[in-house]
Amino acid sequence: MGALLAEKQGYETSVVYEDVPVAPASFLGGLPGLPLSSFFDTVGFPMQDPRFFRSLTPSILFMGKKWQLAGMPELRSGFSLQERDRWMPEFDRIQETLFPRLFDGMKNEMVRFFRRKGLSGFLETWWNGYLFRRQDRILKQYLSIFPDELSQWKDFLDTVGLFLGLSPDEENPVYKVRALTCLLTAWTCYPEADPLFREVQKAVHRQLSRTAIPWSRTPLLLRQDRKKKTIALSLGKGEDVYDRVLDLSGDLEEKRTLSGWEWTVPSKALPDAWPLQCLLPSAGKDKPAILLQGRQREEEVSFSVAASGPGGSWDVSDVRSILEGLLVATRMESCRLVPREEPVPMIELEESKPSSWRKRSPYLHTRGTLFRMMDPTRLPFLTDDWIRQLFYTLMQR
Repeated sequence: MGALLAEKQGYETSVVYEDVPVAPASFLGGLPGLPLSSFFDTVGFPMQDPRFFRSLTPSILFMGKKWQLAGMPELRSGFSLQERDRWMPEFDRIQETLFPRLFDGMKNEMVRFFRRKGLSGFLETWWNGYLFRRQDRILKQYLSIFPDELSQWKDFLDTVGLFLGLSPDEENPVYKVRALTCLLTAWTCYPEADPLFREVQKAVHRQLSRTAIPWSRTPLLLRQDRKKKTIALSLGKGEDVYDRVLDLSGDLEEKRTLSGWEWTVPSKALPDAWPLQCLLPSAGKDKPAILLQGRQREEEVSFSVAASGPGGSWDVSDVRSILEGLLVATRMESCRLVPREEPVPMIELEESKPSSWRKRSPYLHTRGTLFRMMDPTRLPFLTDDWIRQLFYTLMQR
């Protein structure tokens, strides 16, 4: 899909991709005009198409000291105002005060990625970029004081931040608060992996058939010439030279400790009203926080399990002991907990004098014309903030 976006933006591309379906993340975003929705519209798979995307309502249950339920902005039958205030405290205040601040700038930013040609388009792009950066600085300063309406969501924000692909030393609160607002307002969906994968395959074979190469799972050797500003990439028969390369296969070597499993549970073991996404905070210094993201499969629910925390990698016993307390009257023998396979990095750098990477955002590092973004298949949540960095690297030509 990244290659399809590059083609739409005016690039001549060669794409090396792993030709197997993956279980994609939960998508946080999708409001018209914002990056995530604009991305899928551009590559030809609109988020409004029910064949490819399924909305989550409610979106997530947080099992902290005070349980909170996100993703029910409209009152359902039998769901009172008092109950919404109990499960989604300060929702109305967040909607009135934070939403305009969070998203107006991002809508303006998308204009610069689809600019008009010529001098007028350049000036328009420069002005919109200035307005966005100014608004983003104001927003960061505003949220660093921690507004009153977010006080009851602090534990939730601290926990969900562990699963957004952010470095533990990330100080910008905007990424976590944007994720919270998407979860609160039900701008949350799962991709329907199989039909979406089949349609993307068709689009790739139709539009990129001459330049699309399935990956052999052998790391590709990449050599960067910083003087000539070119990058040589070995694709099997000799080297091809490119003016820029985007690597989406790594983890940016951030200090994140994220372990993952697949947990299969009988459907009857779960309450009917239990959301398919559940977030459990850490129960102590030696216990991980856990995120469950489920898919319904007839008589079973398959959960993607992610464990994260400051203590390091977690083994299966740490996670199993926590999960055992969630289900009532169900033996753990009937629940299967299987570790997920670690992905193999696609790129191997050949360099005699290693140089440092420049961190543009938590999701993007650059080194000249070499761009490295965090592998989205390793992220439990794919957000507007990740997608906007993809547009940044592939600005329209």
